[in-house]
Parts: sequence; C-alpha cells; structure tokens
Amino acid sequence: MWKIRCVRLTAAKIFSVERWIEEFEDNAELMEWNDLHKYIFAKKSLRGLAKLYIQGEAGLNSWRSLKRTLLKEFSTKINSVKLHETLRTRQIKKVYYVSKKTTPAERKYCSYELEVLAIVEALKKFRIYLLGHNFKIITDCNAFQKTMHKKELTTRVARWALLLEEFNYQIEHRSGSRMRHVDALSRYPIMQITEALIPRIRKAQDKDDQIKTIKEILCYKEYDDYFMRTAKQLRKYYATKSTMIIL
Repeated sequence: MWKIRCVRLTAAKIFSVERWIEEFEDNAELMEWNDLHKYIFAKKSLRGLAKLYIQGEAGLNSWRSLKRTLLKEFSTKINSVKLHETLRTRQIKKVYYVSKKTTPAERKYCSYELEVLAIVEALKKFRIYLLGHNFKIITDCNAFQKTMHKKELTTRVARWALLLEEFNYQIEHRSGSRMRHVDALSRYPIMQITEALIPRIRKAQDKDDQIKTIKEILCYKEYDDYFMRTAKQLRKYYATKSTMIIL
C-alpha cells in the first residue's frame, strides 16, 4: 500500500512544469525523437505503478529519475550536436608544430626507422594530451602500419612498439602525393654559411686602417699589449688572457 502525495499547485510550480515540458519537447525535436521514442524512453525509465500514475511516492521518485535521465541524455546529445556544428562551420587549424634535430647516431638510421622515430618523438612530445584519447596517426610510411602487426622486430623498433602500447590510436596511410604539404616542412632548403670564424676576423682586420698600423708596428717592436700570432691574427691580452679582437 502506498500513500497518495498531494501537492498544492501554485502559479510558479505550473510555470516551472510547463517550461520543463517545453524544453523537453525542444530537446526531443533536436534529437529527432518521435512519439514512440518518447514513450519507449519514458517506459524504460519509470518503474512500477508510476508507468500509469505519477502521484505516489514511488511514482514521484520514478518521475525524478526520468527527469535526471532525460536531462543527462539531452545534455550529452546537445553538446555533441553543438560541437559537430562548430566543427562543421569552422576551419580546423593547427595549434602546435614540433621538430627535432637528429643526433649523429640517428642520422645512420634507415629511412624506415627515421619515419618511426619521427612518430615516436611526436608522441613523446604530446603524451600528456594524447593519453586516454583516441587519435589517428597519418603517415606516408606504409611499412610502419605493417610493423605493428609483425611478431619479430629489431630491438630498437620493438622498444618503440612497447612505447606505443600506452596510446589508443589508429594508423592511416596516405600516399606521398597527398603528403606534399608535410614534406615541404622537412625538406625546405636552408641556406648554410660554412665560412669559418677565423677567416672572417682576419678579413675584417685587414680592412681596418688602425689594425694595419698596429701590425706594422708589431713587426719591429712591442706595442700596448698587442701581439701577433702566426703573423696573421692580431690579439691582445686582457687580464692575462689572450683575446682576438676587431677594432
């Protein structure tokens, strides 16, 4: 036997119920629910006699449970819809790039190992952001995708494979013709200046009239702590240290 609980109606309570029902209908429309969907969802959430009468204590508890379930369902769905709409209308932009210079030992790796090394170093860099999330690795190295399914691996690659085990990812292969924008970043030509420091200093000293005069004096006597080394480099003592200078 259960008791009937009477609730005194007020304008505020009626308005609150009406507003909740309106929100329910709007959210159900957003989720593309029809009347059958609403009925099935409500029947699944309500318990006992509350399926027919929402007036006793058990019915009220079931009604509250239904409201909580619906609100949770709507909240998840609405957030997903809003996120999808945001991603659909906005252009996805890069937020971070990472690069790393290979060590002398790494430069001896084969091209395949260098491809895997690049992926491993990127995952190490973004580890705290990737753990617990499902993500996709896009690469033009088809051998990398096959490597993860091999039973026998080299020691180095096996160590990398163990490191990848803590991530939840999928590998997508793209042909090199579709990855030119990525190759452009790593293969962009960089002008290198190989001129050594000493020849540059010597050249600058030869253009300076004052240094020329000092060099001529040093040919036959000492002059103000300056001295010549190998007859080409002009140096001067500073606090008992020999320092090459350009005046």
